[in-house]
Formats: sequence, structure tokens, C-alpha cells
Amino acid sequence: MKTGDRADRMYQELFDLGPMPTAVFDMNGKCLLANRAFSYQLGYDQEALISGGIRFEDLFHKRSLAEELVTELKERHVIRRRVVLLEDNEDRVIPMLFSGRTLDFKGRPSFDVSLTDISQQKRLERAFRRDHARMTSLIESLTAGLFLVDNKGVITEFNLALANFFGLDQERMIGERYQELFARFLSGALEPEMVQQSLARAVFAVSERPVVEIARNGESVQHLEVAFFPVWDEDGAPLGWGGLVQDVTEARDRLAWKLELLSILAHDIRAPLATLKGHATALLANYRRWGDEMIMDFLEAMDRTTDELVRQVDRSLALTRVESGRLGLRPEAVDPVEIIHQSVERAAGVLIDIPIELDLPAGLPKVRADPARVEEMLVNILDNAARFTPPDKPIVIQARRDGPLLQLSVTDQGQGIPPDKQKLIFEKYARADTNSGGTGLGLFIANKIAQAHGGQIWVTSPPPDSEQGAQFTFTLPIMPSQPIPEPPQKVGDDVIHRVRVKGQRVLVVEDEPDTQTLLYAILAEEGYQVEIASDGPSALDIFRTSPPNLVLLDWMLPGMNGLIVCRTIRRWSNVPILLITSRTSQTDLVTALDSGADDYITKPFQAPELLARMRALLRRGEGWISEEERDTFSAEGLLINFDAREVWLRGSRLKLTPTEYELLAHFAQHRGQVLTYEQLVDHIWSLEARRSRHDLFVHISRLRKKIEPKPKDPRFIVTRWGIGYVFMPR
Repeated sequence: MKTGDRADRMYQELFDLGPMPTAVFDMNGKCLLANRAFSYQLGYDQEALISGGIRFEDLFHKRSLAEELVTELKERHVIRRRVVLLEDNEDRVIPMLFSGRTLDFKGRPSFDVSLTDISQQKRLERAFRRDHARMTSLIESLTAGLFLVDNKGVITEFNLALANFFGLDQERMIGERYQELFARFLSGALEPEMVQQSLARAVFAVSERPVVEIARNGESVQHLEVAFFPVWDEDGAPLGWGGLVQDVTEARDRLAWKLELLSILAHDIRAPLATLKGHATALLANYRRWGDEMIMDFLEAMDRTTDELVRQVDRSLALTRVESGRLGLRPEAVDPVEIIHQSVERAAGVLIDIPIELDLPAGLPKVRADPARVEEMLVNILDNAARFTPPDKPIVIQARRDGPLLQLSVTDQGQGIPPDKQKLIFEKYARADTNSGGTGLGLFIANKIAQAHGGQIWVTSPPPDSEQGAQFTFTLPIMPSQPIPEPPQKVGDDVIHRVRVKGQRVLVVEDEPDTQTLLYAILAEEGYQVEIASDGPSALDIFRTSPPNLVLLDWMLPGMNGLIVCRTIRRWSNVPILLITSRTSQTDLVTALDSGADDYITKPFQAPELLARMRALLRRGEGWISEEERDTFSAEGLLINFDAREVWLRGSRLKLTPTEYELLAHFAQHRGQVLTYEQLVDHIWSLEARRSRHDLFVHISRLRKKIEPKPKDPRFIVTRWGIGYVFMPR
């Protein structure tokens, strides 16, 4: 074989076996030569290519591009790495890098082409652009300022919020060094030297995620917080660092207000506490030598002082709700006359020497309002009026209908409010007379409550037809289509339905010894049988062995809190539960009721109210479930005695483990209801370490073998695959 032929054959083999798709075409677009990679990657038959069935222009998504490439090759003789779109034999579009050059192939003017598949790179590029767009959108949507700096100290990201905050050009800042941004931080800073040192230390120790606080001067002091953080790539290599800039002025003001409120509260309760402590100390030291009259005087003084403390705490809680914007209104149809009477009674401690005159027309319509919040508003207005009303001068409360609104007004005969202060009197800490005492918060709270109900509040000083004093008026929306109420009928004591309490068992769950003693004294005096538990687990043990008729449950218990105890009891029983709590926010109380409590009473409470709520719950409890239903369950020869915790099947007593009995009893109390695996596990082992579904499956299997005629075809405990079980006795 000649040397030239051998060289041509070696070239042919290298060409044919090359990994890159390569082909030779004549200037008319006919394929003269194509390697295997060309036909494999594009899916064209090699013989069809060589025979001329597939031409150069057939390879392209747009035929016009093939003509442009041939023309350019004729003119320039070479094309390097041009991005083109080709079509394979299934008409799929593939992005390729196209390179070509002219040559003389077997005496014919031709050109060869080589292709590189870049579809994967294009997918990665699209993914990168998509992720970058998402990241950019996320950065720009931040309300806080954000900047990122690379390892060379150059700003690579600078969001719009930060640009607007400092009045900078967002695009111009990208590419600048971070020192230019820091210069903006320093401009207007109250202590620029200290801020500069703090920023320098933060950059040096950015891995520790330092936070720098900056106080800046302006119309008012502005507080900024710059939180630094490091930036790494996916392999943990450092890419730079960044900072999150937030205006924390409002948060600082809120904190300052809370501290001020705490100071006010401490000041306000110090005097009542001193009085209460003094009376209690004197009483303990001398009560054996004093007569009943002096002892009663001391006890009455202590009772008044305690009421004053409660008012101070209630006012502080009200202000906290107002400031947080979480009044949590629960509007209902309310009788305004009843609200007024309750408010006057509640404010009796500050109205000792001041008579109250009521001007309330008959047939006043009901209003749509939250009774607790309206009472709070009226008490604050009465407290304000009492500060300025001379002794023996009356405070007048009036109510009038004004179209769809009800106007309620409180008029005093004090010194009045100057015209220049009437518009400011409802602002926080505003006081018409700085020597009158008080904190200037009561009317602020009243204003917020009125606005939350969709009403208004205003002051008229002096009132109409008067020369002195002030009249505070607020409005509430009237309930639509209210019928005219019938006058109440006198009901004799002989027809009042009362629960017979003698012998009723009450479980008191309370950890405070003093409160335990108080509750025991109140309930025992009424004839209840009282049992006391100091914590949740003890209460549940007592409940299992000897269920009471009613539960008085404290919320704040050591270890297991009252809500957990409440939920656990609700798995077994519908016994009435009255929650005793010092929490007063609407959110907390809704949570308590959702946890299974039937009612609640807040500390400190009055004995008559506690007993009345207990009687109401016991009356309702009588209708929940009959005695026979509560004691037993019977179906298809299966009998469960809940009181004795015994199970009988067709006259024979079954021996069940405690877990098997709890499962069966729970199924019987929820027959026809699908119980999920998680519900059953939580019910059976709520007080133990978390168990798995496997434990549940084992006990269900054992229980079926004891109660089912055919355990593999159960008719009592039916499986709902992937969900749980349902108890379906036929």
C-alpha cells in the first residue's frame, strides 16, 4: 500500500471516529462526508446524508441562516464559534456552536463544518438568569436596605430601599467601594468617631455577624441598625460580606414607651401597695385587741386598695393592647343601660363622695360593641371626671339616639378644659391640669377604643347651658332592626332555677397555696365537695380515678400548663371546665376556649361571680349526656362500663391491658369518626415519651384478637388505609 493511501485512510479513520460532529459540504449544500458523531447527535442516517437526501440548509431551524453562513464562508473563508440553532431528525431545536472553513475536497470547492452541542450550557445559562432574576426580585422587594461587597471591597449589590433611604443613585453605587456608603452612615451621626470605629471593627470581624447601631440627627433623632454577615459560595469559600440596614427608630420609641409605662405603673401602684401593706401589718399585729368594728374598717380599706390596684393593672393592660393595635374586639348586641350600670359599679372606688345622675330614656336600642372594651372606656372617662369634680357635685351620664348611632356622654362640674387643650386632650400623656395627678393615658385609651368601634369621641367645655365643667361624648353603632324590649318582669325567689350544689364534686387545679385556701373556703361554704391538685399530672390522675362534676383550672401551672390539662381532659370527658387566669387579652382567652374550656374568670375574682359561673356551667352540663350514656356503651354483644373500666363480650369479661382499654374506650366515645394515627398516638401516650405508629399497630392488633370474631375481617375497628381507624359497630 502506498504511503499516501495509508495516510488518507488514517485521516479518514480519525475523521470518522472524532467526538465532535464534523461534515464536509460542497458549495451547493450537498454533503460529501460526515462522521459518526454528526449522524449520532443529529439523528440523521449517514447514507441519507451522503446520497444528498439531506442538504446543508435542512439542518437549520431557519433555512435563511444556512444561506448567510455559505455566503460568509465564500467571502471570509472561515467562521469561528457562531451560535446557531439546528434541527435533528425529530425536529427538535438544538443550540450549537458552528465553526467552518473553505477547502478543496477532491478537486471540488467545499467547506467543512464542526459543531459543539451547547444545549446543556444554555439550560444552565437560563437557570442562572432565572435564579438571578429571582434573587434580584427578592433583594428589591426587601423593605430593609441591603448591600453586598466582594472580597476586593467593591459593592456588587445595592437594593432600591437602601438607595431611597439615603437618596443615592442605585446603579452608580454598584461598583463603588464600600467606604463611600460608610461615609453616608457617618454623615449626620451624633457620634461619628465612635460609629467609624464600630464599622471598622464590624468589617474586620464580619464572620461574627456584628450589629452596629447608629444615631443620626435630623428633624428628630433617627436610629439605624446595620447587621453585618459573611457571604460564602456552595463550597464554603468566602465571596465577600454584606449588611442589612434597618430604621429601628419606631422600635426604640416603643421600647422607651414600655419602660416609661413600667415606670408609671410602678409609681401608681406604690402608694396602694404601701397602704395595703400597712393595713395588713397593723391588722396582723393588733387584731386580737381590736373590736369587730375597727377590724371591718381595716378590711374595707384593704378591699378598696385592692380594687385600686386592679384598676391600675387593667389600665396598663388596656394601654398595651391599644399600642400594639390588638384590641381584639368581640362585638355583640349590648344593652347600653346594663353597660352603664356595670361601669358605675366598677368605678365605685373613685366615686366615693360623688353622686351619679343617670339620664337614660326608656327603650334605648342595643348597640353593636364589645362590652368589656366599652366598659373600660366608660370607667376611664368616669375616672377622669372624678379627678376634677368637687365633692357632692354630681356627674351626669346621658344617652341619646342620633340616627344610626347612640351618643353617650359624661358631664362633670370641674374647672373645665381650656380651648387650646381640647384638641390635644385625647393624645398620649396629655393632661389639662398638670397638678391634678393621673398619667394622661385614660382618655387616650378611650379614644382608641371608640375609634375601633367605628365611633368618635369629643369634649365640650363648658357643656351646654353651663358655665364650667366638661362633657365627654362618644358614639357607638346601633344594632339594626332592634325590637322594642318588653319591660322586665319581677321573678320571685321561689321560681329561680338553681343547681343543687350539695354533694357536687369540684376538682381545683391550682399551685398557689393562698389561692387553694381561698377557693376551698368559698366552695366548702356553698356545700361543694372539693379536691385539690397542685399540678397537671396529679389532676389527671385524680380525674381518671374519680371524675368530678366540674373542674376549676388555673392556666399557669408548673410543668404542664392548664391548657394541656384541658385538652387532655377533653379527650375523655365533657365535664365543665372553668379556667381561672390572670391573662386578659382576647387572643389568650380565645385560645383557652378553643382548647376546650367552657368559660373563664380573671384574677382577682369576686366569690359571687365565681359561684354564679359555676352554677351556670353545672346547669348546662346536665344536658350534655345522659347518666346511662355516660356510664356504659353497648353494641353487638360488646359492653363497656366506663365507671368500672370493665369490658364484657357476649357475657364474658375481657382482660384488657390499660392501653387496650384506653384505645377501646376512646373508639367507643368517638364511634363513626375517623381517628388518625397521630390522634390516637397522642391520646394514648400524651404524657409519655413520643411513641411511633408501630406501637399503635401492635396494640390495635392485640385488641382486635380479643374483641373481633374475625380479626382479619374486623367489624368493630375498621382500617382507613393511610389515615387511621374508625369504630363502626353494626
